[in-house]
Amino acid sequence: MNLVEELLSREQVEKLAKPAQVRNGEELAKAGMVELVEVNPQEVKARVKGLTPGASTRKTELVVKNGRLNWRCTCTKNPNNFCKYLVATALETWRKSP
Repeated sequence: MNLVEELLSREQVEKLAKPAQVRNGEELAKAGMVELVEVNPQEVKARVKGLTPGASTRKTELVVKNGRLNWRCTCTKNPNNFCKYLVATALETWRKSP
C-alpha cells in the first residue's frame, strides 16, 4: 500500500467529497473512464474522461507532501474541491493496488 492510499481511505474520500461527487466518481470509475498515468507511494496522476460523448478529459493528481495529502484537478481552480474526478482516481488507485 502506498502513502497516498494510507492517507485516502474510503471514509476520508466521503469526508472530502460531497455525496453527489462520490456517486459520480463511482460511476466514472465503474465505466472505466480512469487511466492511471503515474503511480508511486507519494503520488498518483491520472486522466479521467467524462461519461458524455465529447466530454473533456481531466488531469488529476493525488500527492503526499510533508505527510499530508494534497490534490489537484484541471476541472477547478478551487484547491478545496475534491471533485468526482478525484474520487474516481482514488477508487481506481485502490482497485489497481496489489
